[in-house]
Amino acid sequence: MEFYKLVKGYEARKKINDQNSAFWVSSIMNTQFAKGKGVSVDDFMKILHPPTEAEKKQAEIDFINEFRAEGGEI
Repeated sequence: MEFYKLVKGYEARKKINDQNSAFWVSSIMNTQFAKGKGVSVDDFMKILHPPTEAEKKQAEIDFINEFRAEGGEI
């Protein structure tokens, strides 16, 4: 059990480090693009850490719940 906690901690730390690096790279790259046509941190994070099937399913459920809360019907 302890090993799995160490792995989860490593993955979380790696994701934070990648997000920090993506921020600085996007900041440097955006100085070379026209206004409004830059890259975002999310663009890099989607490449480095693509969403899993469970995260996609949860996002879909969250969207449906928010849609229904606003009065929409499916």
